[in-house]
Amino acid sequence: MGLFANLLEQVAVFRVTRKKGACDDCRVCEQKSPCPTVPEILKDSVLRPDCFSCTVCVNSCKDENALEFGVKRVK
Repeated sequence: MGLFANLLEQVAVFRVTRKKGACDDCRVCEQKSPCPTVPEILKDSVLRPDCFSCTVCVNSCKDENALEFGVKRVK
């Protein structure tokens, strides 16, 4: 079941994304969020641990919309 959930996470349409221009790499979101996915989001990793979409990282970000929960952008 865990493998299936991880595969779905990799192709999820809705996910937490980082806007590079708005983020100043202060890492407050990483410190406040209990989620292991946040460091991988900050590194723009393709493969990430499971994100439970709690949005703690998004809400703790001090930068204006540097992290957002929404539709994944195609690069």
